[in-house]
Amino acid sequence: MRCGCEEQATVIRGDYLFVESGLTNVTLRGVELLECGKCGSLTPVLSKINKLMQVIAEALILKPSQLTGKEIRFLRKYIGFTGEQFGKKLGLTKEHVSRIENEKHRVGAQTDRLIRYLAISASPNLKNQMELLFARLEIIKDEPLQEHIEINLATGSFAYAAA
Repeated sequence: MRCGCEEQATVIRGDYLFVESGLTNVTLRGVELLECGKCGSLTPVLSKINKLMQVIAEALILKPSQLTGKEIRFLRKYIGFTGEQFGKKLGLTKEHVSRIENEKHRVGAQTDRLIRYLAISASPNLKNQMELLFARLEIIKDEPLQEHIEINLATGSFAYAAA
């Protein structure tokens, strides 16, 4: 396989901080990576990207602390809503949604939970998480913490790790 710089790349297995998701707290564990000997780049080999995005969305919905703005943006994009559509569902303007996503305005506990339910309701792939979310509602910390999420692509599972 070749790297973006057109040099031959070696396939290795390792961990990868998946910042391409728009989040800085998602690590893919034991993923195949293309390692370029010339430019030094590491590129993940992702064959089931839709499933990966679903696992990230599940991890965010079930997260034990309040969602951050970037996590809210991820969920909004995952369910395919514009800022305006998302805002209408939440009773907010698109400008207010933008301020939330850019972390200029923090959401309250009720809005955080409403966003989680909206994401589940708008995505058929997430509906099976409704009962788990309902069971965890009382233990969600009402402060936005960037929980580190580790994803095992082989099993499609996730875990929260200490930051």
